[in-house]
Amino acid sequence: MKNLINMLGILIGVSLLAGVQIATDSLVNAMKETVSLRYGNADIVIQKGEYQTEFFNYSVYQNLKLDWELFPYIDGIAPRITSQVSISSILTTKQTEPFVTAIGVHPVLDKPFGDLLPDESYGNNNFNFSKLGEKECIIGWRLAESVIDFDVIGEGKNKQLVLPAVNPIEMAFLDAQGNFRFESLNVKGIAKTEGKGVLNTGFTIFMKLGYLRKLFNTTITDAINTIVVSTTKSNENAAFVKELIEKRLEFHLGDAGKKYRVDPQKLEAFKDVEDSIRNFRIVLYVFGSLIIISGVMLILNITLMNIDERERNIGILRAIGLTRRQLLISLLTESMILGGLGSLLGLGGGMLSGIGIIFLLENFLDIGEILTSIPLIVRPIGLIIAFTIGIVISLLAALYPAWKASRINIVETINEVETIQLRRKSGNWSIFLGALLAVGAIAMFALSFVITADWRWTIFLGGILAFLFGLGFVFSRLIGARIAFNLFALSWIATGLLSVLLLNPYLSRIEISEEMALYVFLIGMLAMVFGTIIFIALNLEWISNRFNDFFQKVKSLRSIGVISMRYVGKKKTRSALTFAIFGVILTTNVFLAVFTGSFTLGFDDFATNEEGGVDIIAYTPFGSSNFTNDPIQMIKETDPNIEEVISMKFRFSLSGALINLPFLGQNETHSIVEILPIPCDMWGVNDAWLGMTDYAFYEVWDGIEGDVWEAVKNESNRFIVLPGLLKEFEFDEGGITYTLKAEVGDTITINEIDPNTMTVVPGNYTIAAFIQTTTYSLLFSSFLFASENAPIFTGISNTSAFLIRTSPKLTLDEKLEVSRKVEAQLFGYDTLCLRERLKRFMEFITQSVSFMQSFVSLGLVVGVLGLIIVSLRGITERTREIGMMRAIGFQRAEVITAVVIEIFAVAFVGLVIGFINGFILGYGMYTQYLADFDFRFIIPWKMLAIFTFVTVLLSIIAAILPARRASKIPPSEALRYTG
Repeated sequence: MKNLINMLGILIGVSLLAGVQIATDSLVNAMKETVSLRYGNADIVIQKGEYQTEFFNYSVYQNLKLDWELFPYIDGIAPRITSQVSISSILTTKQTEPFVTAIGVHPVLDKPFGDLLPDESYGNNNFNFSKLGEKECIIGWRLAESVIDFDVIGEGKNKQLVLPAVNPIEMAFLDAQGNFRFESLNVKGIAKTEGKGVLNTGFTIFMKLGYLRKLFNTTITDAINTIVVSTTKSNENAAFVKELIEKRLEFHLGDAGKKYRVDPQKLEAFKDVEDSIRNFRIVLYVFGSLIIISGVMLILNITLMNIDERERNIGILRAIGLTRRQLLISLLTESMILGGLGSLLGLGGGMLSGIGIIFLLENFLDIGEILTSIPLIVRPIGLIIAFTIGIVISLLAALYPAWKASRINIVETINEVETIQLRRKSGNWSIFLGALLAVGAIAMFALSFVITADWRWTIFLGGILAFLFGLGFVFSRLIGARIAFNLFALSWIATGLLSVLLLNPYLSRIEISEEMALYVFLIGMLAMVFGTIIFIALNLEWISNRFNDFFQKVKSLRSIGVISMRYVGKKKTRSALTFAIFGVILTTNVFLAVFTGSFTLGFDDFATNEEGGVDIIAYTPFGSSNFTNDPIQMIKETDPNIEEVISMKFRFSLSGALINLPFLGQNETHSIVEILPIPCDMWGVNDAWLGMTDYAFYEVWDGIEGDVWEAVKNESNRFIVLPGLLKEFEFDEGGITYTLKAEVGDTITINEIDPNTMTVVPGNYTIAAFIQTTTYSLLFSSFLFASENAPIFTGISNTSAFLIRTSPKLTLDEKLEVSRKVEAQLFGYDTLCLRERLKRFMEFITQSVSFMQSFVSLGLVVGVLGLIIVSLRGITERTREIGMMRAIGFQRAEVITAVVIEIFAVAFVGLVIGFINGFILGYGMYTQYLADFDFRFIIPWKMLAIFTFVTVLLSIIAAILPARRASKIPPSEALRYTG
């Protein structure tokens, strides 16, 4: 039975390792397949302009197509025009989609990237793109379902959406001269957009290249703004072809060739997939390692029991000539065989584990909505690594028990005499081991000062822990093992506490990446957990005595308490390993529960602060509107739950609204400050807006006297307010990392509209403050507030946006319904329900944490196995003792109670460790990620009550079965038992 459970412990560990590898490999493969389907053969995209796409002459495309050096590496090359536009339905659905990709393609030249084919799921959808005329277009399915009023034929499974003969839509766009224009179009079909190299899959509109060129009113002959390239070996030679294209552009165009951006988009997308999955895999391995560590402790516990059970036989073997070396080899070989069998079975379990992890991903993270299928991918190298780790784990877990068995006293063991072990100092070996660890730690300290800042704190913290570990061994020789290792355990706890509560929040201020800060947090977490376990284990006898003191106060439990707690204190190693399993797993679960509780239960406060009194935003990307009636009154009449409506001037980022901000670019060799144009949604501050909203400031310029918003509203001051999120924003471009180099009081330039000439001119504005809200960013752009009378709003209607407040009694679904009604009422307007957008953001985080909780809960299986084994072994060892108890009058119920109390006490210690450490870790994560956003630290008592109930229930179940078995042993038989 014990060997079977030993194998089961290895099986769980190997299954977990193999499962994580299989699941993540399968996920990478599925995501790459999705990326390949989206991009098709469009491996590389060439555009002009460093940050804004510019038009260029068709001859650039011809030069590259006929280039003899590129010819061997390119399968296809095609010219295009691409741009972001807004689409509105005129007569039918009256919906507006502000973020649509318009693509102009040549029906013949674009053939290397596949023909534009009809989506067969729609009726009356037969089109021929080559015959498309002016004012005609083909659109993607997502856009179609928003702006097309389909006819419907059939019912149930036979139901089909049919494209009407006439489908008018309105396209709004910014032409090459910076003018905002409109074009009425008729949709002739719905296309499959996969394979055309389109990022905004589904929200796309296709027209002929020549017609789109005409619409954009370019001054360049035969203008294009994009060249799409298919390489001969796809991603395998994409990086090489990119560099070659850059060289050939300089050859053909001279210095002007340096202005072109060559983007191996599919290769970069593949790298992004691999990076994101690699980070996800690391997190799974870190949390999974806790389960594996629990498995190691279980195996160690079982092996120690086997040694104890065979102690007399080992003594006899030693007496007849078996050497210590032979005994060690024998026991390690036995463990390796069991580990090998468990690892082999674990490889099969890894398949099931991988399927289980994929199932959790599909259900908790809604991966299934993005990836239609995730086929199982099994790589031999992953299985080999998992199998090898299983063997190593079994050997490591057997080393201490095998060493202990080789050190037994032969005479005492054969005579079954147990002597009291006196506490003594460690041997000289501890000095050597401690010095070795200390030297290694010093090397880590030195390394931390010469490597990149991101890794510095991870290695430095690891060095501190290694140094403290080394000191523990050194002092165990000088002042005694018990005192030394108590101090060592306390020092690890203190280091973990300082790391989690003080160091981690500090890391974000010195611009350490969140990924590396997470690793530092995990190291601190492990230090706390294992420091606590070691400290409790060293003092388990004292703790068992305190339990006994408690039972002595209850008359009916005095004798039972003495018997049950004596065994806990006597078998310290065994009991410590058992409560450690529960301590590790419960720490992780409680930590995740506390963090999730603060996030989900504190969301309403966070959302209220973010909204600032606004529930719905309605805006038009066109910058102007034509209302025959009062639009505010129209909105109020849409739904009786609308309490307040105000209008604002709004300039949309995709309609040419740009702000020029200084960014500091740095790499390992140099730094540079560059002024970069950033797309920016612009909002005009007026009295109505000030009366309706309330937002906290991140930072305010001390050069402003009085109210900040009143100063901003005064157009003569030329003040602006930017989002505080910009202060934390960074991006990489060409091997350089850019961060904002602007502070309050700095002057920056914004593109204004000259009211006399209606041309774009730069204007200077002063940053008055940074604000704590992300509400007013409608895409992935920045946003700013300025006076509504500032020149940046020249030509913009004061009804280009509306802010709407609804009744506080409305649920999220009811607010969404109001938002839909408003959008249907206002032609050319898109609406945004702020609470719903924040909710979507929150759901991903809570789903991620829920997934991790489900994942680490597997460790409870290991904990229950440990409890059952300890119970069974304890019953076997105390058979004679139980017989004596029964002989002197103990009832069966009292025997059962004694065993249950013993097991419950061990599980209870693990529960306390888990709760205390979990609270601290949860608070540490809260201060790092949530405190700055005004979330409250909330303890989810209901969830913690469930953990308590489950732990108590599992411990009782693990104890009750062997306890019932023990209570049934006849006293006469038990007294004759010799073990």
